[in-house]
Amino acid sequence: MAERWVPVWETVGTAYALAFRSVLRFPITTLAVSAVLFIINSYTVPLSISGIAAAQPLLVLLNEVLRAIVLAPLAILIHRSIILGEWTGTYLTIGTHRRARQFVVVALLLVLVQELANFVGSLDRYSGWFILPTFVILIASIVFGIRLCLAFPAIATDQSDAPIRDSFRYVKGSGLAIFFMFFCAALCWMPIGIPLFFADRLSLFAENPGLLLALRAVQQLSATFMVVVYVSAASQLWRTRALWSEAVAPTPTAAA
Repeated sequence: MAERWVPVWETVGTAYALAFRSVLRFPITTLAVSAVLFIINSYTVPLSISGIAAAQPLLVLLNEVLRAIVLAPLAILIHRSIILGEWTGTYLTIGTHRRARQFVVVALLLVLVQELANFVGSLDRYSGWFILPTFVILIASIVFGIRLCLAFPAIATDQSDAPIRDSFRYVKGSGLAIFFMFFCAALCWMPIGIPLFFADRLSLFAENPGLLLALRAVQQLSATFMVVVYVSAASQLWRTRALWSEAVAPTPTAAA
């Protein structure tokens, strides 16, 4: 059997191309989602920083829950447009469908695993020994996230009765390549993302509330676009899984 692998750079390039097309296809929805996320972050992040220490994890979790609920319909729209060629649905109709609830539940499962790593990491203030379990849980959360990535397009397109199981099955053996694919996708955005992230340290923005607000809005649009890139990458992986996943490799027939 010929060797099978995930074409890392080809998938990254396709993901960015699909992301730009998706943003142009759903411009109003993308802007509206970015605006809502901007409002959510404007309220929950300052509270988690300045509020009671014991309430900070709850506020961070609240932020993630709200983000998952807001992003799910947009992600489903993009998955369905890329994989099924369907772009007639709306944010509201998609958001009230049962698949949106399932999508959010799986997203929150991923969030809980990631927050567990953050929680254990915060315990290092009590003992340096917590560094080791933090590292182990962090690696486990990354592996879990990679193995779960195909569950989202599977749910969005109704193409699997057991999306989590199928995602784990398809990704098995290709997890490292998929990790590098997502890592390279983030790396490609760093020349834009890093200057945007640190721009608010400049006196031009720090001393001008209007410019600072505009910068925050651009930062949120940038973050939303990266979510669209990751969604597009997962869509591309799902629709090409037969080319790289051993789980869906054609079974060779015996010679007559």
